[in-house]
Amino acid sequence: MTDAVPDIVWSNSARLYREAVFAYRLRSFSTATFLAITSAEEAAKSVIAFCHAHLDEKTFRKRFTHRLKQQLSDVIWYAAGTLSSTHMVHVGLGMSSFDDQREVADRVARHVATLTGWDNPKRMAETIADRLQSYDDATQEAERTARTQAVERLRQRSLYVDDDGHAVRSKPADISGEEAFKRLKFAKLSIAVSGLLISPEIDFSIYLSRLPRDERERLKADQKEIEAALLAIPA
Repeated sequence: MTDAVPDIVWSNSARLYREAVFAYRLRSFSTATFLAITSAEEAAKSVIAFCHAHLDEKTFRKRFTHRLKQQLSDVIWYAAGTLSSTHMVHVGLGMSSFDDQREVADRVARHVATLTGWDNPKRMAETIADRLQSYDDATQEAERTARTQAVERLRQRSLYVDDDGHAVRSKPADISGEEAFKRLKFAKLSIAVSGLLISPEIDFSIYLSRLPRDERERLKADQKEIEAALLAIPA
């Protein structure tokens, strides 16, 4: 596998997302849902491609299965939380008026992001392996299985008419705008997170611009609170 593969897969994820948005605006919610789910799966696959040399062969062979890519949503949420925290650390340390302290902020941000898996394929593979393991807590494991199965059922509902031989049980036209919008939001988050994880450089401005609007606004509000708190500290 060449070094270009993760970027090519990620670009395809972004393309699928753009087409999903176009379908959503045309009120073709089933098509938007299918494309959004596929976009998120491709984003997950780009991360798998990024760290493939450190993944066990069994996991790597499963990279084309819907189940594995949907299970990696746990990795996306975990990485999103860590990257958001890293951004806040970067904001706080970067408020210093001294160049050397701003350099420290950059170093800290890069180090914390590396622990998530950024620019660290081995660590990313470990994170994936950890998130794919069964939970010791049976309730947690059942909840994760239910989430994965629900996404797969939605993917199939967005494509196929389901009947029992006598009557139609579900059809793509039944997919609601709310369901489609939810999948679009997760696809956009997946693209933002995976795009930063496979990038050789950290650019939080690009990362933030790629996030869903509500997540971006939440981070901006948190950033303002941190800035205000730091400014209130006596010199």
